[in-house]
Amino acid sequence: MRNIVNVGYDSTNYYVIETATTKLLVDIGFPGTLPKLNHALKRTGITLSAITYLLITHYHPDHAGLAQELKHQGIQLIVLEPQLAAIPQLARFMKPQYRYQEITLTDTVTLSLAQSRTFLQQIGIVGEVLATPGHSDDSVTLVLDAGIAFIECQQ
Repeated sequence: MRNIVNVGYDSTNYYVIETATTKLLVDIGFPGTLPKLNHALKRTGITLSAITYLLITHYHPDHAGLAQELKHQGIQLIVLEPQLAAIPQLARFMKPQYRYQEITLTDTVTLSLAQSRTFLQQIGIVGEVLATPGHSDDSVTLVLDAGIAFIECQQ
């Protein structure tokens, strides 16, 4: 792992984890905020096209609203099995003015929690994803062996 960069905006933290070969984005914003994400990335020297994967800690609008928009940009979504039921539920939270694009599971990496360590290792990240229900039933935490954890949090 080379670097961890906060690319948050609008009172929510989002992170890019950079390895020699991959950039993993952890969480994203509300639908329609792609220009804000682009701006946050640019100020750190990261381009949207450089991001390979997206991992969402839980499927609430402020952490997953842009998922399908980013998939259309070529970023591959990683979904953990405990999160699968929450994805279709997200649409219920969205108001029409948000112009939410419903998340499809095509071109998505779906993993069991037990598979997460192996997959992450393949993309240069040493750690695993754990189920951490509480804030929501589908909450997960990315825990790096270096002792860093990525969980649902507000700025």
